[in-house]
Amino acid sequence: MQKIQHHLVISILGNHAFIALELAKLALQCGCNIKTLAATTLGQETGLLAEATGNWGAIAKLEATLPNLEKKMNVKMLAYRTEALIYDEKLITYMLHFTGIDKEGIATGILEFLYTQGVLLEEISLNTYETHTHTILLEIEIKINIKENISIAYFRENILNYCDNVNLDILMEPFKQ
Repeated sequence: MQKIQHHLVISILGNHAFIALELAKLALQCGCNIKTLAATTLGQETGLLAEATGNWGAIAKLEATLPNLEKKMNVKMLAYRTEALIYDEKLITYMLHFTGIDKEGIATGILEFLYTQGVLLEEISLNTYETHTHTILLEIEIKINIKENISIAYFRENILNYCDNVNLDILMEPFKQ
């Protein structure tokens, strides 16, 4: 008999460099496993998103101890229970890599375009950086799931046309685990 796994999503924001380590140690002490974790520096703050899994008791214990960690580290924290993500249709996963000059509204435009195409967004990473010529460039990586009934060739043509129109470079490749 397979054990039922419970899921807890945790979001943390604060000025503490060791947020990921402290959360991982706490999860382990409670009998949980960190299934997914992403952390980044945002100005002077660190932002973290994580998903912990475990049996009901382990998740309950982790939930009960998170406020102590929040107070100890002087961070803002939000945690809530969720369920495993299960898709009810066949999907093809792709990575999209966008690069171009950062302009107001460019990221919003990309997201709106993807929404109109009916693809499912799984992960997004956006960064800007300044070149030696003082141009601000934008890099966006988006992991998407394309429904089986959507033509890959048609989607590829549409996204290439969109990127040409807004002067973005794009690389689209199947996601390999």
